[in-house]
Amino acid sequence: MCGIAGVLLKSGCEVDQLSLLKMAEILRHRGPDYSQTVKRKHFGCVHTRLSIVDLSPAGNQPFVNDRYVLVYNGEIYNHLALREKLRVQPHEFRGTSDTATLFSSLTHFGVERTLELIRGMFAFAFYDCVEETLYLCRDRFGIKPLVWKGGANGLYWASEAKALGPVTTLEPDPVKALHSLAGIADHSAEYTAFKDVWQVPPGNYLVCKMGHEPVLREYYSLASQVSQAEYNELDRTSTRKVCETFLWLFRRSVKSMLMSDAPMGAFVSGGVDSSLVAAAVGNGFTDFQLFTANVVGRFSEYQDARLLADHIGRELHQSRFEPQQMIEDWAHCTYHYEAPIVTHTNSIPFASVARVARQRGVKAVLTGEGSDELFYGYPHLL
Repeated sequence: MCGIAGVLLKSGCEVDQLSLLKMAEILRHRGPDYSQTVKRKHFGCVHTRLSIVDLSPAGNQPFVNDRYVLVYNGEIYNHLALREKLRVQPHEFRGTSDTATLFSSLTHFGVERTLELIRGMFAFAFYDCVEETLYLCRDRFGIKPLVWKGGANGLYWASEAKALGPVTTLEPDPVKALHSLAGIADHSAEYTAFKDVWQVPPGNYLVCKMGHEPVLREYYSLASQVSQAEYNELDRTSTRKVCETFLWLFRRSVKSMLMSDAPMGAFVSGGVDSSLVAAAVGNGFTDFQLFTANVVGRFSEYQDARLLADHIGRELHQSRFEPQQMIEDWAHCTYHYEAPIVTHTNSIPFASVARVARQRGVKAVLTGEGSDELFYGYPHLL
């Protein structure tokens, strides 16, 4: 993951470089490899990089030309295919990163068309210096975070709400914080636990033009994927054929995510979902490691993860998570979660296993997160 943040101020207001640097420092845990700021009149932004694709300086951000500025967090899985659509000579791309592809697509096709074309997880800010217009864009399912706040002097945004502190007032909203204890903040695609701080909802982008109120625009909804014709066709198809088609789609999806130039791995448990993802990697990656959180006690899934690792021939590393660590780590995880941890308490041992992956030099991992509904999670639910 990387960190992005910035400001778009009203005419007559000046961007403070020191404030940008403070924002970058707050987000450094998201991107420890490189950090840079850019200022253009009333606009300023920061980027902290975790280098995944194109580890060279060519992949450093922000990306800038005479008219546009881009800061981006995420991965565009179809960026190589998108390069073929762009009638641009290879030497015109700045390096081989997906950031270079995204920047070229935005400058050639525009924001709306690019959002239609790209597939991946992302949050990015794209600024047009001529039109003095900022676009804050978030991926279709809201995997990558992006929050914003309007104020008397302009608009502020960041990957995390805490990074807004150096440029605007940031304080918890008592009502939202209270409701967060019921999991409202966990589930919401719009709210945060802070006063006047909002998420850019999944499948939406925010258009912020100098001197105008920001406008939220939807470019994708899950309901739009529902096709009666496709459903009827699948209903007439044999179960075997449906399974074969699904397996092809599943493997293609996993393969598309194996785009890292840095070491990769997978977080696994005893669940069907993460096991399938890890197995689908295949033998193409020789140095692909597995990581699991061994929640010590009767809920431990370590032996199941061990069986998986032995079956697919991968090295398995465990993070022993003792019961008392739940309390010890709760406050630290809440700081990063920026809301009471009610629904996703598994994020606490998740953070523990992430530390082990980092210690092993692994920067990018595949997980089974979000697929419980599809694979029923665990064999005993089948």
